[in-house]
Amino acid sequence: MCDADWSLLDREGVDDIARRAAGMVVGQYGEAFDVDDLHQDARILIATNPQVVKSYLDDNSEGYLSRWLVHRLTDSVRTQARRNENTIGIHRLYEVAE
Repeated sequence: MCDADWSLLDREGVDDIARRAAGMVVGQYGEAFDVDDLHQDARILIATNPQVVKSYLDDNSEGYLSRWLVHRLTDSVRTQARRNENTIGIHRLYEVAE
């Protein structure tokens, strides 16, 4: 396991990339997920994958960093999103019963 490098979040524009990536995933999966929670998840991904992030930043490839974050965040929410689609809310059950 690699050590986290939280200083990457202090680099210019990195936190903005994390927030935009979180917003893109929320836009894709709707209101089932909170943008602040996914933003925090993106920040954790950045800090815990320093080699990947540094390689994108060193190559001035912020777009690739954003894409990488979106893919990782999407992977993390996809299963829950499918579960949410297959779940009937209690309010819907009451509507059907009436």
